[in-house]
Amino acid sequence: MPNSVETVFQWSDGPFLQFKNKYIVSLIPVLQKRYGITIRWNYFATSHGKGPDDGIGGSVKRQVWTAVNSRKALASDASSFCSTAQEVSNVNVVHVNSDMIHSANSKLNTSKLFEKSFV
Repeated sequence: MPNSVETVFQWSDGPFLQFKNKYIVSLIPVLQKRYGITIRWNYFATSHGKGPDDGIGGSVKRQVWTAVNSRKALASDASSFCSTAQEVSNVNVVHVNSDMIHSANSKLNTSKLFEKSFV
């Protein structure tokens, strides 16, 4: 399968838990070497609410909340939240379910990455 991806940009809410997980940090160079890609891991300031992503996310959540509060929608899980968000906002919200994650992990063969211990 030809690789058309050159750079992967990873965005995280905040580094608190990620920095406690040595495997995540250890995997970045392994993945870069194995797949010939560049990985850039970016962190948002946790709970600060000052960045553009916080404003967009807050706006979408408010619009979904308004729809639910006015009984025009029901958002009881991630999937229904995303569906409602697509209907009430102009933001493209994507629901990534566990099947999609397992499929991506299978394609990337991530189980092999954990067979070796990382120092």
